[in-house]
Amino acid sequence: MVNKLSEEAYLQETKPLQGEKETPKDRYHLIYYALILHGFGILIPWNMFITAGPYFMDYKLNVNLTDTDSNEQLSSIRKNFLNIVGSSAQTPNLICSALNLFVSQSPRSLNLRIISSLTIQAILIFFNIVLAMIDSSQWPYEFFYITLFSVIIIYSAAGVYQNCIYGLAGKMPMEYSNAAVIGSNLCGTITTIIMIISLATTPDFQTSAIIYFLIALLILLVCLATYFGFKSNPFYRHHALEEDSQSGMIESQPSERPPYLKIFRNIWPQCYNVFLTFFVTLAVFPNVVSQVAPMDNAFGLSSKYFSPLICFLIFNLSAFLGNLLPNLMIWPSPRYLWVPVTARILFVPFFLYCNYIPKIRIWPVIIRSDVLFSVATMLLGLSQGYASSLGMMFACKESPPRYAGIAGMTAAFFLVAGLFCGVNFSFLLTWIVQQNLL
Repeated sequence: MVNKLSEEAYLQETKPLQGEKETPKDRYHLIYYALILHGFGILIPWNMFITAGPYFMDYKLNVNLTDTDSNEQLSSIRKNFLNIVGSSAQTPNLICSALNLFVSQSPRSLNLRIISSLTIQAILIFFNIVLAMIDSSQWPYEFFYITLFSVIIIYSAAGVYQNCIYGLAGKMPMEYSNAAVIGSNLCGTITTIIMIISLATTPDFQTSAIIYFLIALLILLVCLATYFGFKSNPFYRHHALEEDSQSGMIESQPSERPPYLKIFRNIWPQCYNVFLTFFVTLAVFPNVVSQVAPMDNAFGLSSKYFSPLICFLIFNLSAFLGNLLPNLMIWPSPRYLWVPVTARILFVPFFLYCNYIPKIRIWPVIIRSDVLFSVATMLLGLSQGYASSLGMMFACKESPPRYAGIAGMTAAFFLVAGLFCGVNFSFLLTWIVQQNLL
């Protein structure tokens, strides 16, 4: 049952704690940079699995079986592999992110969940490295289902990990809520650079996959090591431990439940902003944007590099820069952020009228300029980075300090919900452009 606090008691929580000690400084910005690293760690398994797509589709699953029907089924799996992995990853991610909201928010419980989720991810990434070294050409179906099972477990743990990290960041000053978002988009940028280097050096698929998974494993282990160092940091202790103790969120009061409905009523506009920002982005990126073919060859790039450079690198770099903008300015105010967030819906028809899936589309191509397409991709990334940072920051700071962590977790759930809905909506967009609706 939700703890029934009166509106007056709930609002009273917004007042500063009495007798509060002087706030320790984050020396050398260690916690800030550590949260950027953990934001990186949140998405590194996902990015590396997607980047290693050719390893799965063109190497591990690209075998000829004696049975014709089996060959056809394997071909279908290979063609839809990334869609299957995306759905298998995002569904448990969403469910575990939601469940994590209603588990004990005590420091001890939060600590256990972060360490456990990181450990599970690291073990299974190592398992995939071992799997990459084994010849599975005689059992491709078994390899596929084993991989799929590992993806489900990895992203179940990732949902818990992501939700907890945003909850921790929400207890700290507003810019710390943005640090994890910065890390997530930095992860996309660096992963894209790794992909481009891999294309240029053209190593075999197996070697590439092993390198990708080793990088993911290393990042997760570094995240785990830095988290163990959090407890000794005075800045972290003040915001994540001492304030919980002073406000009553301690182990001796296990029956007290946070007022989830009151917290949501207070921050729902920012939950809307976070959800819609990621929904619009994932509706068109990467499924639509990455399949836009060049039209006027304005950049002189071969088709091999057009998507990695113009789609992935421009988008991820722009999103990363968008995350940094709130450190320089904050506009619009929390009350009006919904206006530019809602306006981003216009990106959906714009990219559908670009040269998307030209061989099978029925809709006419209206946007024929590669430069215009590139500018729109940059604006998509820039607006996503900026709006998502503001939405997460506002959500944490529009809630009473005692419940800032839960507000951060709630916003993180809507982030994952936006990802989940956007990814699935992108499949509908692919179907729409192949229909004669005029």
